[in-house]
Amino acid sequence: MAFPRLENKGFLVSSGEKRNKSYTLPGMSLPSPEELFSAGTINNINNKLDLPHKESSLPHSYSGIQIHRDELGRLAPSSFSLPFIDDLKYITSDLREKLREIAKPAYENRRLDLEQMQSIIMKLCQSHYIRIDVLGILLNRSAKNLRQRHIKPLLNKQNLMMAFPQTPNHPNQGYTVKDVLQKD
Repeated sequence: MAFPRLENKGFLVSSGEKRNKSYTLPGMSLPSPEELFSAGTINNINNKLDLPHKESSLPHSYSGIQIHRDELGRLAPSSFSLPFIDDLKYITSDLREKLREIAKPAYENRRLDLEQMQSIIMKLCQSHYIRIDVLGILLNRSAKNLRQRHIKPLLNKQNLMMAFPQTPNHPNQGYTVKDVLQKD
């Protein structure tokens, strides 16, 4: 366990507990959900200015985090290695339909087998972070149900990673498949 030793020597700073513990360099901090999803950054840009969809890819900055949308409409903050699906209305119709097709068995069936549901969640979380409320809409489940029955076991098995490990139950929490990040 090299990280705890580096933390004890002052080379790293930790946040979170046990499996949700993450480390940063002293003086650095992990991005917070508030920084990424502030109403002043995203909602005002896309709603009040009423910009066409392609115009929403212009960069915007808040608290030092550069925020723009990629060609699929996903948030692409400079502080993350993967894009972030924060709302279905901002992503392209092709991506939205692809996600709905993946989620269709869960959306239509309230009594889905646990393994099948977790497999669907893993597919939805492939190649990007996806916010818990977006997962809830796609899967026709509450965020609380998803966290307790499906997401938590996937995190414990280390199949998923949180976007904000320092705030595991934040309503803007997002998840991605862990092996996507390790291929870099």
